[in-house]
Amino acid sequence: MARMYISMMLEKALAAAKRSSVWVYRNRYTPGAKTIAKKAPCEFSRNLTQVTSHDYAREAGVSTSTALRHLRKLSVRGLLIEVPRSSANTTVTFRLRKEDSERIGREIIRDLQADGLPFDIDWRRAKHNA
Repeated sequence: MARMYISMMLEKALAAAKRSSVWVYRNRYTPGAKTIAKKAPCEFSRNLTQVTSHDYAREAGVSTSTALRHLRKLSVRGLLIEVPRSSANTTVTFRLRKEDSERIGREIIRDLQADGLPFDIDWRRAKHNA
């Protein structure tokens, strides 16, 4: 595989974070009831928007050791923040910068809206008023 530049690494890391963080913004209720949890990214959702070495490896098509090396390069440049891990954990987690996690959150919300999911608060109001 050809050398991957920092911009390509960051692009892959953000794509992996987006794919693995959809659960932060989507609620699932009884069969068929799915909603969007938040109307906009907040501090809580930003902290949960992250990328792991395994997610990045899957997205970039590299081994987990190469993925970890790429993510640490991004961390050294201040583009990601490595989260300390316990000795039993083999997955390394990286948080995104505030602006990146907010952008990804807005993209996820927009994608969920395009899929026809209502916001949780609106769904609850409609259910309550019915």
